[in-house]
Amino acid sequence: MKYLIINADDFGKSIAINSAIKKCFTLGTITGASIMPVAHYFDDAVSITKELGIKEIGAHLTLSGNFAPVTKGKELTVLRDNKKMFPYGYQEFLTRYLFKKIGKARIHEELSSQLQRIKETGLKITHIDSHEHIHILPAIFDVIINLAKTFNVPYIRIPFESGVIARENFTLKNFSRYCALRGIFLFSRENIKYSNLKHNSFFWGHFHSGNITENVFNYMISNLNEGCHELAIHPALFNPEFIKQEPWHKNSHKELKLFENPYLKNNLLSKNIKLISHSEYVLLPDNSTPKKRNS
Repeated sequence: MKYLIINADDFGKSIAINSAIKKCFTLGTITGASIMPVAHYFDDAVSITKELGIKEIGAHLTLSGNFAPVTKGKELTVLRDNKKMFPYGYQEFLTRYLFKKIGKARIHEELSSQLQRIKETGLKITHIDSHEHIHILPAIFDVIINLAKTFNVPYIRIPFESGVIARENFTLKNFSRYCALRGIFLFSRENIKYSNLKHNSFFWGHFHSGNITENVFNYMISNLNEGCHELAIHPALFNPEFIKQEPWHKNSHKELKLFENPYLKNNLLSKNIKLISHSEYVLLPDNSTPKKRNS
């Protein structure tokens, strides 16, 4: 059977994103969302979730971007020098990570605080992923596995995407990212193998992150193997002020247009693809997940 989880990331990052995710939930074209515990509009995202009668949410754990940590009053070595914010992006974070400027114990404390903030809303945490996929880095992934067990979260996203989807405009930069992700994936797969935690068999949305067009989506669903696939999307309402502040999201309104299409679900059904939530997937027997995957 082909299962597909469509998950909206960055919930809580802005009103434009929150409104778009609300619309997608209402239309039933997404099966999950991941909320950012450090985001400026976290409370608004929680209110939307409860307003829609949704009792569960994913955790989009964050250690980079223009956000402040949840833990206060202590020096977090991952922060920008002489400031109280995370590194601007994964490149700066990775530099600090590689030069061992990140205290693992403090990272554990911060991510634990982020999960605790979600837990205190009364929402059930169904899955863990992260902003810019930072959770997949080996030392941090060990922390994530530990926290998943502590907070009874049964599913962790593995964000390794098959190279087949990047066949168009596959640049040297894409190839480098692909090789790096593949190496990290192989390492992390061994770590999660014995953790009794569920994870996706296949992932989509990395190479076209924030820019999933109808053609890209149709290509994706035409190339699904048996097993559980997770697609990460980043919808947002069109808002010039928001785009000016967050230029990465310049095409997010196009993703919203794609995923507010009422025919999307019919298209999936016609290809024998079952839309499924993280919670539903967790309840499936283990043999629903194939042991091998295409690269």
